Amino acid sequence: MYSTLKPASIVRLLSPFCFVSTLAMFVFVSVYSFSSLIIMSSTIPYQMALALAAKAIVRAQVPSSLTPSSTTQIFTTYTDLADGISIQYQSGWEKIEYPAVPLSTTGYKVVVNFLAPIVNASDQWRAYLMVQVLNQSIVKSLVPQAKTTLAGSPGYKLVYTNNEESFHLKTLEVWTTIGDHTYLLIYKAEATRYSSYLPIIQRMLDSFKVGVSPG
Repeated sequence: MYSTLKPASIVRLLSPFCFVSTLAMFVFVSVYSFSSLIIMSSTIPYQMALALAAKAIVRAQVPSSLTPSSTTQIFTTYTDLADGISIQYQSGWEKIEYPAVPLSTTGYKVVVNFLAPIVNASDQWRAYLMVQVLNQSIVKSLVPQAKTTLAGSPGYKLVYTNNEESFHLKTLEVWTTIGDHTYLLIYKAEATRYSSYLPIIQRMLDSFKVGVSPG
């Protein structure tokens, strides 16, 4: 029967099969490409996932007349007694706290994120300083570039640039290990504004403390 079919009939019979095969190949390539993007887009594999999840709060929505140089130099102390940490942040910066997640579940947790004021109504990215707590399995993913001090303990830092969507970003990562936990602070801003916020970020880093108790 197959030999009696006309070429046009054979093409019609094979078309659905070809379509399904092509679609399956497209889905496979797309998933593989997306997975590669997540892994290759950052030194820390899970950081891109955090950036994607936090996109709603990173993108600017409400205009403000504040600028890095004009903000009032008043700092407020943020304390997280559950993790025994504290840090000072500048007034005018938005504080975002995250629900507590056991380290045994994910290997890390985001404690708090401080977002810089919106400079212009056209801004689409807000600089931020994020505080995370990691267990030792995740620490292996960190790539030290230089030595530094954090919370009065020896630490490491890494500075790099990368592109996320249409944004050219510059990132500073600083971390130290105290006891069983590693404390990672991530500062991320558009590359052109990275230096503008750096004095504020440095003061925040200098104020970071571990071992804070209710007393």
